[in-house]
Amino acid sequence: MDTNTLTIEGLRSLHDKQDKSCVSIYMQTHRAGADTKQDPIRFKNLLNQTRQKLLSQGSADADQLLKPLRKLENDVEFWRHQRDALALFASKDFFQYFRLPIEVPELILVADRFHTRPLIPLFFADQRFFVLTLGLKSVQLFEGNSFSLDEVVVPGLPESFKETLAGLEIADDLQGHSNGPGSVSSQAIFHGHDPSDLDKIRIEKHLRNIGSAIDGALKDQKAPLLLYGVEYLVSMYKTVNSYSNLLQESLTGSSGRIVISDLYRDAKSIVEPYLKKSTVSLVAQYKEQLGTGLASSSNEKILPAAKHGRLEALLVNDSGQLWGAFDVESNQVRIDQLQNDGNEDLVNLAAAECILNGGTVVHASNTDLANASMGAIFRY
Repeated sequence: MDTNTLTIEGLRSLHDKQDKSCVSIYMQTHRAGADTKQDPIRFKNLLNQTRQKLLSQGSADADQLLKPLRKLENDVEFWRHQRDALALFASKDFFQYFRLPIEVPELILVADRFHTRPLIPLFFADQRFFVLTLGLKSVQLFEGNSFSLDEVVVPGLPESFKETLAGLEIADDLQGHSNGPGSVSSQAIFHGHDPSDLDKIRIEKHLRNIGSAIDGALKDQKAPLLLYGVEYLVSMYKTVNSYSNLLQESLTGSSGRIVISDLYRDAKSIVEPYLKKSTVSLVAQYKEQLGTGLASSSNEKILPAAKHGRLEALLVNDSGQLWGAFDVESNQVRIDQLQNDGNEDLVNLAAAECILNGGTVVHASNTDLANASMGAIFRY
């Protein structure tokens, strides 16, 4: 994937990093328009505030730590290609940033661990989905959420059938024009008709190459994958697919004629009921298993279980942060009223551990959680 698109491995690297001065900066950015000119100005102001915060905490190397971030201030090309938000992380000998497809509140935190809670919704099972557009001339993977649909750069993804089978003369998905030697016949792909047996072998190889690249990109993902393309390509791809959460329902259309806003609208109409049904099912399971030992809203039970990979699912209340500390050695949990140098957001910690250990995280209401900060379903 694009190195500036957050993956589970990227989240893991942030979560595992600990240092005396871990700087986390979140800011809103703009994709287009006059506001894009204000983004670098706001960024400079945030860096100045961060420097003051570092100095107030006794940091002797504040300027050195912020040096890689300062380089971005006047990088015109960098600010020209933004999404809805920007997350930046810096500590001694470490710097990484991610362009985010969701809006996040402006935030500066300096602690002994990076603050990743604003990133966690990117991995919530009730918000994320993928769309794979299939065509003989173009193939694209998109990631969607409650706000937008953005293309994901996938290493090894063949851009076209020609790339898979060099030298073949390829016609358009819906309008075949070439019928020369070695080409996919126009009859096979005209208006999406089934291809010949020979063409099927060639196209199947193309689809297997696509599937292999998608498997690599979506490794450890659980979000649903929706297919878009002409009927015969979609049908053939389903026979070679190995991604566990491929939706059987699909969208029909030509990959060469995609309007992103239309694709997003149509994809959401299919995916949202599926996501909502999944969340409702988890909430019902949580309520049913409370009192049986297989579910709990106790922070003292959830944190150790999350750390040791025992969470099947975590239901998160968005009412605010839960500041405190968790001692891995003793499994002791301490809850604090306010943030300080020795604590962290425990909901963020539990959610990150749940995701990194293969669990599912979803939103839940105050009512569903009886005003608790979070609720968990245990694997055992």
